[in-house]
Amino acid sequence: MVVTAFFALLAVTTRAEISLHYSVAGRFLSGTAKFAAAEMAARLLTLSDGFYIIIVQLLFV
Repeated sequence: MVVTAFFALLAVTTRAEISLHYSVAGRFLSGTAKFAAAEMAARLLTLSDGFYIIIVQLLFV
């Protein structure tokens, strides 16, 4: 439920706010979990944000 709320929040925030959420979440997740989280969040974003999604996924590696 918390995870669902987190990703729902990501879906409605700006790019800068998304970056902030990723950095905060990254402190609590393992490498594999972080990549999975990036994948899930990326699917919530529109295709027009494709380049930004790639950058975010690189940050999670």
